[in-house]
Amino acid sequence: MTGNELPGVYQAGKPYTLRLIFTDADGDRPRKATFVDESPAGTQTIEGRIGSGDPRAGVPIEWNVRGFAGGGHRSYFEVTDSAGQVARYPATQADPYTFVVENVLTKWIILGAGMLVGLMFVPFLAYVLTRSLNRSADPSRAARTSLLLGILACCALFIYLFASVYGALAYVIGGLAALALLIVVLTRR
Repeated sequence: MTGNELPGVYQAGKPYTLRLIFTDADGDRPRKATFVDESPAGTQTIEGRIGSGDPRAGVPIEWNVRGFAGGGHRSYFEVTDSAGQVARYPATQADPYTFVVENVLTKWIILGAGMLVGLMFVPFLAYVLTRSLNRSADPSRAARTSLLLGILACCALFIYLFASVYGALAYVIGGLAALALLIVVLTRR
């Protein structure tokens, strides 16, 4: 069996279809296919749907998963052929298929807390440090620069949290939000 680019990150509660191609040099057809998933919520076994085709060329097998529990997962696929032999993917138990299931709601909560810190604590700390190092500096310029650092920290946090969920869209949203906030902060007098 070969895995066709199985992803390493999934979203919690979302349905997925996992696909593998089963090949057998002897031409034995797959009889039973199972996906065993070990997660923090427990172990679940899902029966696969075996497609048609020549086993020498490859038979597609699909597993429909209604949703994964959040956290780290260790899984493997097993297919029993008509001769009773069991094929496993990944081939060894020591090297399972591992992936992470992320909860988007948790990421939004983390972003909210991070923005609170990024827009209040980081600017305050940067302002205090700037003013203590250079007492003759313009206080309003120090405040704008400190707020600018907080905005950039918030945008970096957004991109870090949501790049795996939204892909390139996270970079665009983070960049546009940073640009808009920078314009607002830098054009105020």
